[in-house]
Amino acid sequence: MNKLCLIVILFLLILPKAEAISFGSLLKKDFAQIKINESAKFEILFWNVEEKPYQVQLEVEEAPEDWLVMIQPKEFTLSSSTGEEYISLPYLEKPVKAFLVNVFVKPENSKAGKYQVLIKARAGLPYQGISFFQERDFKLIVEVEGEKNQEVENKSLIKQEPLPSIEKIAEQVPSAFSYVFAIIGILVISLIIYKYA
Repeated sequence: MNKLCLIVILFLLILPKAEAISFGSLLKKDFAQIKINESAKFEILFWNVEEKPYQVQLEVEEAPEDWLVMIQPKEFTLSSSTGEEYISLPYLEKPVKAFLVNVFVKPENSKAGKYQVLIKARAGLPYQGISFFQERDFKLIVEVEGEKNQEVENKSLIKQEPLPSIEKIAEQVPSAFSYVFAIIGILVISLIIYKYA
């Protein structure tokens, strides 16, 4: 039994180090009503209550064709001292600093109706042991009002959530299973060595 414990302890010591991050976010509002040829502004707050900073990247995941979507800034380093706004969290005594990201949406050649813009935020510590990234999706709804004498179509223009593609699932499965199989394999080999030693 002592040999097995020793082997397991050695195995755990040689595993690469993985660090969790505190990735807080809040979309101030997810709906904007505008007239044709106007633009909408959305605000997203990000905060980090840990001492260690990490990288945050934002990108447009989905938007109607020919729409202009600007994210300012698209990439930044988030630490506990980053930001000029404050947010109160129920599990902390003091408010924490929050970093503001602005998202500007300008419809082009759109009829009246509701449209969806999907923004993805990705945060993590690259190149430090096993790299874990957290992702957040922000769904922004823009309702474009038509002219008073223009007929508004009753069809909803918001797309349903797409199912994950087989390629995305296939990319994620091998990496997760490889670690599980490696651990199980090492434990089985350790038991065999212990039994016949």
